[in-house]
Amino acid sequence: MLLCQSGELDNSFSSYIKDIWRAAMTNLLHLIWLFINDIIFEGTNFNSYNLKATLLSFINEAASLSTCCMRNTISNLHIIDRLGVATIPRSSPNIQKCKWVLLCTNEMKLNCDGSAIGNPGKAGLGVITRYHARVVLRVMNKGLGIISNYEAECSAILDYLVWALSRSWNQIWVETDSAAACHAFASVNVPWIRRTSWYKTKDHFTSLRF
Repeated sequence: MLLCQSGELDNSFSSYIKDIWRAAMTNLLHLIWLFINDIIFEGTNFNSYNLKATLLSFINEAASLSTCCMRNTISNLHIIDRLGVATIPRSSPNIQKCKWVLLCTNEMKLNCDGSAIGNPGKAGLGVITRYHARVVLRVMNKGLGIISNYEAECSAILDYLVWALSRSWNQIWVETDSAAACHAFASVNVPWIRRTSWYKTKDHFTSLRF
């Protein structure tokens, strides 16, 4: 087995095997201490079979309590087989349907995102613009200074709507991963610091969806 400096198994082993390893090492040290006490104070003879049997029972108990899963590799399966513990396969992947909705003719799509390191913190935004023929028109990113994560998301949307309007693009589809920012623009409830700019911009679009 490959060990890190901390005594843990390296990442080539599954979290399930690591759980078993921790249980084995903890209980082995405890059993050695008990056996030494029995030999010194009770005068009993050391029995390696009892030590092994007791340790395996503790390992099986720990394995039954583990909530981690194994990997379907030769090394993992070999360890599980030798210890006689149960196999815990990972959950089946959750396959979900998805579909791509085509843009309308002459419609521009803005995929935008804003984020901050900390909240508030140093923030920035990024946007990619495409139109109905699937051609990428522009990719841009910029820093926003020290603002909150939510303000960064709203800034990403509004800054690019203003830029799109300057290019005479008035049919826009905005896509972002922030449901709160989308709801704010759809309900005309953007942050107050951006509200004036939004009111001046929104009525110039013939089509705007989020």
